[in-house]
Amino acid sequence: MEARKVTSKKRGQVKDWSKVKPNELWKADAKVFPYNARTKMQTRAAMADKRRGRRQPYGNSLFWHMFYMLYLNRNRLYISQAYQMAVDIFRKKDQLAVIPTLHQVKYQVSKLDPAVVYVARYGEEGEGK
Repeated sequence: MEARKVTSKKRGQVKDWSKVKPNELWKADAKVFPYNARTKMQTRAAMADKRRGRRQPYGNSLFWHMFYMLYLNRNRLYISQAYQMAVDIFRKKDQLAVIPTLHQVKYQVSKLDPAVVYVARYGEEGEGK
């Protein structure tokens, strides 16, 4: 099968697209490539999912459920204690699962509503510290 050749209107050159490197497709002289615009739009659409809106926390959703059950209760464990207990329990169930780091857990806890955390840890009566 013969490689597809396109003539550039700008320079009058014949391009053999089978020999063009992928990073050259983004250059200005590659505007004649017929699928360039579609490729850019697909790339932008894929990147939009990663940049916009609320993303799910990193790691297994079962781990997060277990961690929140340990942290958001009346025992009032520290974040590090609840994290270590959740890791120990989760590792017994699945040794190959993705577990977030302590810093990621602290970041997700900081995104929670403080009123919800207070009510979950101290109750509706608000026992205080």
